[in-house]
Amino acid sequence: MKKITVFVLLTLVLCISNACKKEGCISSDAENYNSEAKKDDGSCTYKGNLVMWFDANKTIEYSATGTSTLSFYLNSELVGTLALTDFLTSTPLCGGAQAITVQRDLGGSSSANYSLQIKGSSNQVLDNYTVTIKAKKCTSFLLN
Repeated sequence: MKKITVFVLLTLVLCISNACKKEGCISSDAENYNSEAKKDDGSCTYKGNLVMWFDANKTIEYSATGTSTLSFYLNSELVGTLALTDFLTSTPLCGGAQAITVQRDLGGSSSANYSLQIKGSSNQVLDNYTVTIKAKKCTSFLLN
């Protein structure tokens, strides 16, 4: 009888201790990170930023096409327009002037690829790129 009682008590303690393990998002890069969670429940959600810019070399190249403005399309959505005179000589911060910054919800992935298309003043396609946005980061992308 004593062995059965010990077995039942041990089983009960194990069941209770497993039930007390708090579930939640355990990825520190996630928007809904829970520092108290001990077990990942698959609920993590991520966001990331992308800053897009160009330098004087691209200004010269694009000027030859007769364009004066650039339109930035991310997955076919217009996300901003810059004048060719808005070129930069160094990497901008997210949200900085003379650059296009976007934030994207990455869902349950800590990174995602996007299609970036650059169009000129008369809507002609000048360049196509694939860019990767990473969670909790400001990814810088120089048109090259």
